[in-house]
Parts: sequence; structure tokens; C-alpha cells
Amino acid sequence: MATIGIRGTDFGTMICDVDECLLPDSSVLSSGTYSGVLSGEIALGNDAGEFPVIQGEIVRTASTNSVPELAPEAAALLFTDSERALLTPEQEKPLNLFQWLRRWVTGSL
Repeated sequence: MATIGIRGTDFGTMICDVDECLLPDSSVLSSGTYSGVLSGEIALGNDAGEFPVIQGEIVRTASTNSVPELAPEAAALLFTDSERALLTPEQEKPLNLFQWLRRWVTGSL
């Protein structure tokens, strides 16, 4: 579904088929590739282009030609409780221009 470029980072990725990935509260995540970054940055690339994912962000890529969308609900799938605690400080920082543009383009502002 996607190519991931690593730039000195700590991240997690999980590929979920239909009804395959359950969260601790028993809710089911939509199918797709979920990626989250604890520190550093990754670049997700597919037929839709290349998209940076920075520290504190968790995204879902639905298909090879779709733009990644924010998916904070998948944090429990990718990271332990102690790792998820590290996500909070970065998410409280103001968005930089590239973060704002990506969220504006994907409609997740």
C-alpha cells in the first residue's frame, strides 16, 4: 500500500485487512496501513504522492492511490501505554506550515 522512508526515527506500522485489527475497547479499525511516529519523521509514498508523518502523528492509508488521513484512534494498535504517553507533548505544539497544509488538503483541520 505504501513505501516508508525512515529519517532517524522511532515509529510503528501495521497493515490491517477488513475486520482484522481490534483496539482494546473491542472496536474494529478500518482496513488500511496505519503508521505512527514517536520521534523523528517518516515519509509515506504511494501512487498519490509522498507525505511526511512527523512526531506525534498517526495516519491511515486506505489504498495505494489514497492520501494518508489522520487516525489518532489507532495509537493503541501501534504503541504501548508508555509510548503513547510520549505522543501528547508534540501534539500540543502549534502546527507548522506543512502540517497545516496537509491537514487542510485532507480535510482534517
